[in-house]
Amino acid sequence: CKADFAEGAVGAGRGMRCHGLKGGIGSASRVVEMDGKNYTIGSLVLSNHAMFDDLIVGGTPIQKLLEAHIPPHEDKGSIITVLATDIPLSERQLRRLCHRALVGLSRTGSYCGNGSGEIVLAFTTANRMPHYADKALLPMTMLHDDAINPLFRAVAECVEESVLSSLFHAETVTGYHGKTVPCLTDLLEKHGGYSVDVSTFPADAPQEKREAWNPEFRNYDVVIQNTNGGTQGPEWGSKAKKSLEQYLKEGGGMLAFHSANNAFPQWPEYNRMIGLGWRPRDYGSSLIVT
Repeated sequence: CKADFAEGAVGAGRGMRCHGLKGGIGSASRVVEMDGKNYTIGSLVLSNHAMFDDLIVGGTPIQKLLEAHIPPHEDKGSIITVLATDIPLSERQLRRLCHRALVGLSRTGSYCGNGSGEIVLAFTTANRMPHYADKALLPMTMLHDDAINPLFRAVAECVEESVLSSLFHAETVTGYHGKTVPCLTDLLEKHGGYSVDVSTFPADAPQEKREAWNPEFRNYDVVIQNTNGGTQGPEWGSKAKKSLEQYLKEGGGMLAFHSANNAFPQWPEYNRMIGLGWRPRDYGSSLIVT
């Protein structure tokens, strides 16, 4: 099933602090192809962990980028991560995915300090167990271990993106005794010398709404593109595509984040923008920097 839900400082995330900033609920997902069929693996986090001085976004240490002062604090919080997939996995394989969630946390700078709790739960919807059965032995499908590496990569990417999503969706909150915890976007605007806006493509909306989505790219110096999903990912409308093409032709900048390097395979101009990114070799010649 598909559902839209709020992220950031909402629900259980209202009182959470992530890397010394406002945290909360964050989510992300990836599509993995196996034996000619697409499967989904996603993560949802409740972030309340790590230290500001360690925060890394896209490989950049935020503390060095910003001249912001965040009160000293210890890594005594916790982060709860839920991994969900429709890939048939055994209990042992699900446990292995849980271990890889820490790879995603480390990418954002967390070192899982003493006093910090990293709780990871994983489940699959693939093998359904009937309440009643005519037979004592039931068939089950399971992934071969030799094919599990793409899942490890997907989990690491999902958890990293989920933590960042919790930070970018949260807003500054003033709570108990007037204590204020700033959000990352406010710090970027105040101390980084630039403003940050987030525009989310309505992938599950009706066709008219998807086609109407058309951010004003020309109002920005750089666009961070995070749409992903490979060959089965959401497809932008023609207006947004033309707007981005024109924006880049006029000198605008774009950073394709993570699996955005694998989005829109049937969009020729996008293939040129990313230099074929993670495309297979049969797409054409690409530039590789080593």
